[in-house]
Amino acid sequence: MSASRKRDTRNAWGDLMKASLAVLAVLLASVPALAAEPQYVELLDTTAELSGQGLTVRLAVMNPTDPDRLYRVPYMTVSEGKQEAIEITGVASGFEHPGAYAWIAEFDPANDSAEVLFSTFTGGAHCCDDIRIADKGADGTWREIEFGQFDGGVQVQDPDGDGTYEITTVDQSFLYAFDCFACSASPLQIWAIRDGEMVNVTFEPQYRQSHEEWLLQLEDNGTGAETTLGFLGGWVAERVILGEGEAAWADMLRLYDPAVDPGFPVCTIPGVSPYDCPEKATVTLTFPDALARHLAENGYPVPPNATPAVG
Repeated sequence: MSASRKRDTRNAWGDLMKASLAVLAVLLASVPALAAEPQYVELLDTTAELSGQGLTVRLAVMNPTDPDRLYRVPYMTVSEGKQEAIEITGVASGFEHPGAYAWIAEFDPANDSAEVLFSTFTGGAHCCDDIRIADKGADGTWREIEFGQFDGGVQVQDPDGDGTYEITTVDQSFLYAFDCFACSASPLQIWAIRDGEMVNVTFEPQYRQSHEEWLLQLEDNGTGAETTLGFLGGWVAERVILGEGEAAWADMLRLYDPAVDPGFPVCTIPGVSPYDCPEKATVTLTFPDALARHLAENGYPVPPNATPAVG
């Protein structure tokens, strides 16, 4: 092969390699960077510490300064580099050694830092985990997001696999709505942090697989209890999320036994609980009617074959 032909071949290969690398760079740029794995620390003694993703989290307990307060309270400090960024105070549980834990995770991709989820236990048989989140704003200022109290706690997961983590729990409104806590099924609930705000993303399509898996788990755990009202309420709601509301309602009516329906009092005055409602404004609904009302009040589409219609 002549020298000029060899030179032309090398140039052709060089051009091909440059073009291939350019295409690869474009493809890589279109793939979201995966966040680091979440990191967990639990307060088992008087202090605990965790470092990761550029943050240092310290958990500790403070002794009561008020003589009328008997219980120690957990608190959390978050430092970014060597600078303390925020301190968040939890709640007292009434125990000598209050329970607390924290997660460092990438919940909010809108800023340049991971977030820290802080949980403290309020005390009681199974309630509640008080959840607060340290989040860095776009202006660099850290702030506390008061997420709420959850019976049974929450999980840090990435159900859609995009590298940004969500907070999963169950819809608390179903836990005692139609039966006792242990007798009730609840639909899966998924929360995200977007631009520093908590957003309920339960119905977004990228989480469908998680809901399908949760439904299977509900049905497996509910074996033998398929006709109980506590199971039926959460089971129908989970199927509504999956777009199976009409079929779920028909199945519920087939399984529903009016003989075990105690009736559910509701108040016709908006915003008033049945416990505070005047007797003349209190009505008692059957389970199907109470379930339709509960779905509507908690943001679920009411199946079209649910009667009477809920306005």
